[in-house]
Amino acid sequence: MTNKFLQPFIVSGVPRSGTSMVTGLIHKHGAWCGTCREADEFNPKGYFENTKIRDLITSNDKIFVSEFPNMVYDTIKEDGYDDTFWVYKENLNRIHVWYLSGFRPIVIFVRRDFLHSVDSYTKHIRANSMSDEDVFEKLKNKKRWMDSYLKSSSEIVVDYKDLIDGRYDALAKALQKGGLELNKSICDQFIDKGLNHHV
Repeated sequence: MTNKFLQPFIVSGVPRSGTSMVTGLIHKHGAWCGTCREADEFNPKGYFENTKIRDLITSNDKIFVSEFPNMVYDTIKEDGYDDTFWVYKENLNRIHVWYLSGFRPIVIFVRRDFLHSVDSYTKHIRANSMSDEDVFEKLKNKKRWMDSYLKSSSEIVVDYKDLIDGRYDALAKALQKGGLELNKSICDQFIDKGLNHHV
């Protein structure tokens, strides 16, 4: 296993906070992303969420941390990974697995105005049976977890509004940490600042 494999970009945050946008931006800068969940009306440019890794994790009731790197490596090699930079979008409650199993992840948390995330997630989930109150509680718990984690860590935080407004300093820092260089034109072309597709 190469150093690039063991140091993935891991993007996380409260649902509907811009994690797809940030993961997509890192992918557009050259990080492998693999087979991803298809785009839809809520994320027209795509979710950039690797379904192979997601299925690996969710289909195993117990994942032994010592085996996790090999399991991930075998899974993404079958998906076309070629030992280069790569990025994965992860749920907040699974970030610790990447640290404990021997990876050296570049973790990037995406932050957005909480009520904007709630509003977006409510629209996103409306076709299901989840009430507005349940959505609020779910996202509040996610935000509380992330805020608590950030108090004791030095992970990079990328702000959704900064990206929409064309401020890429935090993203540039994250890319540089992983050996990539920010290209402003890629960001400007990918982020639909007028229509806010990634909401």
